[in-house]
Amino acid sequence: MDRDRLIRRCRALRNWESFNVLLFMGLLVRWVVTAQPQTWYLTAYSVVLVCYILVQGSIYWHLKLRSLQQRHRLLPSYFSSIFTKFHHSTLALLLLFPVIASNSWRIRQTTIAELVWSSTIAGFALLEYVNYYHYQLKHDTVNDLRYLLQHKRFRRAPLAVDLALARQDRTRHF
Repeated sequence: MDRDRLIRRCRALRNWESFNVLLFMGLLVRWVVTAQPQTWYLTAYSVVLVCYILVQGSIYWHLKLRSLQQRHRLLPSYFSSIFTKFHHSTLALLLLFPVIASNSWRIRQTTIAELVWSSTIAGFALLEYVNYYHYQLKHDTVNDLRYLLQHKRFRRAPLAVDLALARQDRTRHF
């Protein structure tokens, strides 16, 4: 893929992730305003979790876009530190969801409908996490599909590859 196409792709991914954050948060606010307070907090948690991951994606694609526009091969020096913290905090928040959900069910502070709904949204958060920090799940280009069909497996996520490269580069300097 040539540089101009990569720039357009990174810009589109950054803008799309940012739009989704605004859309989901707007829908959440509208829903919370109309819902009964005792039946929305698990759903709110899972939507905010999805948005937290999408914000990370938006930041990543923005940094990637800037590095391409400035013709740098590497992402900024602070990239590894920030995204390592994002990675760990996201994992902790994902692991916290089942604890909160089961506790809410145990003390009867949630309904089965909210439990199912919020768990479904948390499932999407988990998929976004995997898509960014482990394996590329989104296949929306010919090259992505070609790789999947040729190798019969998911490729490593671009963010995961960049994090690994940044960590290697940082250890070489010490």
